[in-house]
Amino acid sequence: MNEGQYKKWANAGFAAYDAKDWHDAGFFNVWDAKRWQNAGFTADEAKRWHDAGFTIFGAKNWRDAGFSPTAAKEWADKGYYFPKDVPKDEKATKRKEIAEKFKVGEVVQVMNLDEIKCVNRKLKLALIEIRKILEYYEADLNEDDLDE
Repeated sequence: MNEGQYKKWANAGFAAYDAKDWHDAGFFNVWDAKRWQNAGFTADEAKRWHDAGFTIFGAKNWRDAGFSPTAAKEWADKGYYFPKDVPKDEKATKRKEIAEKFKVGEVVQVMNLDEIKCVNRKLKLALIEIRKILEYYEADLNEDDLDE
């Protein structure tokens, strides 16, 4: 990316390293990337959902229901276009598998890539919030200014 492109991304609220991540993930339009980011996706996560053929709306619905892009695509290819349409016994099985894996006091030794990326996404979102707070602090603003 050149300096002009970085400025465009910065004007949309992206740090240079975030702009590069989104650009490297194939999001060349800053506003497309911003819509995915505003929906709570990281660049890598958005790329996986987009590559699986989902819009932001569809990806958010499936992800929020606990499906990976691969699993969501498999169900969509079978004609289940919304997570609520997936047969309940299938959802119950998936929930039970997850619950068994994450029992209290049990060390999880196996995490699939989607689970790791979900944790990574949550950490990145937390870091974005921390960066915003630090930017306000460095600009010598007080807590009341955060609401503006």
